[in-house]
Amino acid sequence: MTSQISQQQLVEYSEAFSLYDVDDSNSIAVARLQMVVSTLGITLPQAKIDEILARKSEEGESSISFEEFLYLVGPENTSVWQHTENTGRSRSKKLQAALGVFDTQGYGIISTVDLRRALREALHDHEIDDLVKKVDPKQTGKVDVQSLAEFLVGY
Repeated sequence: MTSQISQQQLVEYSEAFSLYDVDDSNSIAVARLQMVVSTLGITLPQAKIDEILARKSEEGESSISFEEFLYLVGPENTSVWQHTENTGRSRSKKLQAALGVFDTQGYGIISTVDLRRALREALHDHEIDDLVKKVDPKQTGKVDVQSLAEFLVGY
């Protein structure tokens, strides 16, 4: 299953998934599945989401593990998915939506503490420190979500 996903895709999928895994349980709420795949530029038909919700409900579960997620986005299921163009602007918008999970007040701002938590599995501490210095040069402890997303995609 994961052997058919490229290393780059695996890293990208892991980063997107971890943004929504707010309690570090290696799972996300099924209701957030559409947000994760949208962040990656993938559109999952509503019928497929409904099918996953129904199956999880029958199992008495409300979350999906990273392994289940990888199965869903794996090459053997790509006929179900429609990949959209991932231009710099669209990636920035999708990343903004993903980072919005950490914008608890809805002001377009996330704390550097939350940013560090979101990135700790994808980057080394020194890399995170460098990023935070670049996106919060005045050390306010807050980062503008739009600016951060544009910086991360190099837009």
